[in-house]
Amino acid sequence: MRGTRRALVVVGALLVGGRASAQGYGLNEMSSCSIARGFATTATPCDDGSYIHWNPAAGTQLRGKVLGVGGTGISIDGAFTQDRTRQRFDAQVPVQVPPHLFASYRYSPRVALGLGVYVPYGLTSEWGEDFPGRFIARRATLQAITAQPTVSIDLIPGQFAIGAGVVINRTAVGLEQAIDLSSTTARAAQGATPAVTFGQLGVPAGTEFARANIDGNAFGYGFNVGARWTPDAAWSVGARYLSRVDVAIDGGDARFRQVSTGLVLPRNNPLGAPGGTTIDQLVAPQFAGTGALTAQSASATIALPDQLSVGVAYTGVANTTLSADVIRFGWQAFETLPLDFANAATPDRELIEDYAASWSVRGGAERRYSNGWIVRGGLSWTQSPAPDATVTPLLPDMDRRNYSVGLGIPLSGLGTRWRLDASYLFVDTDGRRGRVVERMARTETADQLNGGVYTLRAHIASLTLRAAW
Repeated sequence: MRGTRRALVVVGALLVGGRASAQGYGLNEMSSCSIARGFATTATPCDDGSYIHWNPAAGTQLRGKVLGVGGTGISIDGAFTQDRTRQRFDAQVPVQVPPHLFASYRYSPRVALGLGVYVPYGLTSEWGEDFPGRFIARRATLQAITAQPTVSIDLIPGQFAIGAGVVINRTAVGLEQAIDLSSTTARAAQGATPAVTFGQLGVPAGTEFARANIDGNAFGYGFNVGARWTPDAAWSVGARYLSRVDVAIDGGDARFRQVSTGLVLPRNNPLGAPGGTTIDQLVAPQFAGTGALTAQSASATIALPDQLSVGVAYTGVANTTLSADVIRFGWQAFETLPLDFANAATPDRELIEDYAASWSVRGGAERRYSNGWIVRGGLSWTQSPAPDATVTPLLPDMDRRNYSVGLGIPLSGLGTRWRLDASYLFVDTDGRRGRVVERMARTETADQLNGGVYTLRAHIASLTLRAAW
């Protein structure tokens, strides 16, 4: 059944958004200091241990032991306005609070060890029960927890350092999706008679007859390497490469429940069923035995793209750090997604995404005061990797402008070794045209598919407790 294919195909699509820094379902929000500085931290990361993610080479710039632990609250304000009806459908995304923890230890004057546990990707996309795009996704969740043990080495003391870490990622995904009766086969082809869908028999598009719930999880592994050069006391230059990570979802769990349509067949109907037969009776066998809408598994392998970042920082002004980064995301690796289904009644499928490489430009500033207070600010812009034909309710991705501010607050009575970092980030976009129907072939263009405008804004607040001893 084509409707079943639509339900299962999103298992892979949900994972696709998983790794793109501030793109897709990617998250940068793993350190309050880094958020406030506009994520421009490749050359001179924050002193809370988050260098483990931003540039593993920077560990030797910290003294002794450092611990940074906190969380980030993410509030999404999104909507879709349909061209045909001009009706606005508001997203119903609950606030998410991904945690972060970083620990660093200066093992010797030239070696530092670190461990980071954080959530580099994980958001929720959720829409109302009447949203027309619920047949692609009504609710989608992704949570990735990453552990990264790291070592930093000063090759030339005070001038040149390198670092590397192993990325261990566990990603869990979930999807709730409606299934459209109009695109479901009503009568299979027999001999020269073509297959007939319920839509061809007059059932209107958007008639829900089933709801799918899909869950899956998998581990992925990669590496994170970096270098940091300090040519003099005022300048530092950093570079960092995060490898591609392959995440294999093997045996995702797909479950289905029937939804009553209330539709009744008349006498002399094209299906040859007795008058008064309900559509619900006709499709009920699909939910039992070996039917296409019985519990089954699906498998897919996702290539999460690599990242290359280069940054520069200037500290020539007393107690001030100015920094800028440029980052390239290798999203061109994600062109199609082949999916394999366990149930023979459900044909295997290949999802078309056609993502492109994308860029982010970031800038930040930090000013420290003699009383221990710190003031921070940042700006960044991130390009979406999604083409015009791949802007959907699952991930209505678009270019983003980020504006951030923050404070470092010394904790009274505990000295400068204890500090609370707080930050606020506003994500702004221009909106983007997108679709609420599935793309079945590359011949279907954005002009043919897109039927409205998605808007997106976000408010992000973060706290990190930083301790050093």
